[in-house]
Amino acid sequence: MSELEDLPQNEEYQFTVGIYDYILKPDDWPLITNRPFENEEASWPPIDKQIGSFKIYHKGKIVPSDKTNCEGLEVAAVWRDEHIVD
Repeated sequence: MSELEDLPQNEEYQFTVGIYDYILKPDDWPLITNRPFENEEASWPPIDKQIGSFKIYHKGKIVPSDKTNCEGLEVAAVWRDEHIVD
């Protein structure tokens, strides 16, 4: 059995990690598999807020907001490659 066959067919994620696009260079991060999302809506990460101001990031757009609308949302973060893998 290959390592790909050992991967679970369905996953449940507890969080989403945003990364800078330069990290996805083929030489540094090999593609293991590509699984399609169930639908267009599922392909977007959850709504989150940005640190230092009241803005909401949703579906690739950043819009101004206020404290009330940001309450309960996760703070957005984007990670460098050395912070993803120890």
